[in-house]
Amino acid sequence: QDQLWATLSMRMEERERTLVALNEEIEHKQQTLESMNQKLEGVAQVEAQVGEKMSMAQAAEAQVKALSDEATSLQSSTASLAANREVLTREVAALQERIAELMESS
Repeated sequence: QDQLWATLSMRMEERERTLVALNEEIEHKQQTLESMNQKLEGVAQVEAQVGEKMSMAQAAEAQVKALSDEATSLQSSTASLAANREVLTREVAALQERIAELMESS
């Protein structure tokens, strides 16, 4: 019976050491999981920031395109106004000549 008790005691001690080792391993894995969760949260925040920056960049790009289109339109309008000014300048010169001719003849 002493032999049986000694064997049982030894096995209980082995099981206790195994349980302690398993608990330590579980704690280590839980710490690793917590660390990974924190890193994932950080990655999610970075992804959200990148998404915001990309949205801002796309909005800025759209504004640049709109401004570029407006500049092109203004250049076209400016060219048209310059052409109209030349026509009007010639017409005014022709009218001034005609007025001068009329004044000379009267």
